[in-house]
Amino acid sequence: MCIRDSLFSFQHRKPGYRLITKQYSNLAKENSIVFSTSLNLEAVRIPIEDYDLCIILGNLLDNCINACKKLAVSDRWIKLSIYIDAYDKFRIDCCNSTKNLPKKIKPDTSLEHGFGTTNVDQTVKKNRGMMISDMTDDEYTTIISIPILDLKQKSNSQKKC
Repeated sequence: MCIRDSLFSFQHRKPGYRLITKQYSNLAKENSIVFSTSLNLEAVRIPIEDYDLCIILGNLLDNCINACKKLAVSDRWIKLSIYIDAYDKFRIDCCNSTKNLPKKIKPDTSLEHGFGTTNVDQTVKKNRGMMISDMTDDEYTTIISIPILDLKQKSNSQKKC
């Protein structure tokens, strides 16, 4: 299966992905943010439900857009990669440009903001995965890794919970 066929299959089997990436691609364009995506997997290999994928991608990309809007237009970019890694784990790598952010970011606890990263972390843990975030002077990166379980493993792990 070529990448184009894989993308077509992925978008039709995971419609939430198509909707989220289209929405944030448009939002990035409206805010003069360079938004690039890379998708290299088949939809049948995604170990999480479409709803959980939407929670993860929506919150990650919302945080990226908000961070980029605080920068000069020439410094705004977001990179999203979704693939199966060398260890046969489902990966989402999301990076965005930053400048002079504090090393420890306090969430905005107003009713409208402040729970995105917590929602992502809880959704990743629910799916037996892990999330790592790292920040340099000019880039913020979140890496999510979720194991791919076959149907038998998945049903056994759900019974234990």
